[in-house]
Amino acid sequence: MRTVLTAFVFIVLGLTPIRAADIYLYGDSTQRGVSVFNNEPVQNPFAPGVLLQAFLNSEFGVGTHQVRNFAQGGLTLGNALEQPLYDGMTIVEHIAAHRPDLVIANFGINGAYEPELTPALHREQYAMLKAATEQAGGVFFYQTPNPMDNGHNGILDAMVAAVM
Repeated sequence: MRTVLTAFVFIVLGLTPIRAADIYLYGDSTQRGVSVFNNEPVQNPFAPGVLLQAFLNSEFGVGTHQVRNFAQGGLTLGNALEQPLYDGMTIVEHIAAHRPDLVIANFGINGAYEPELTPALHREQYAMLKAATEQAGGVFFYQTPNPMDNGHNGILDAMVAAVM
């Protein structure tokens, strides 16, 4: 498995130990690694960004690549596109200002319950985020919301299918 992950990092993402890369994670509580149990938020010590940073450190050495997690609980991609939630900037402005090498986005669980969010709008919003990332010189990676269908009545399936 480690070889597959290393190949993914080298080939698909183009990361190497020679050039440092900034990796920005955006999304909701799933990306942040926060769950709610008995109406209390619980931080997962093995959140996606933490695991990715640990893997990159083991493969390339500590400090070669930096993972920064900007995810916020309760957030939707619509919020991130419209509101200055990142150092007073929208997500598109934040990406343009910082020019990360890789953007990993995981939005969908909160937005799936907004009546105005259709699969087509979800796809359009992700297309805007992908375009902003590529315009800033970065690689965009769409991470599907997890869980795909855990009491969400298939809503997320349609959202993900629209993007894929």
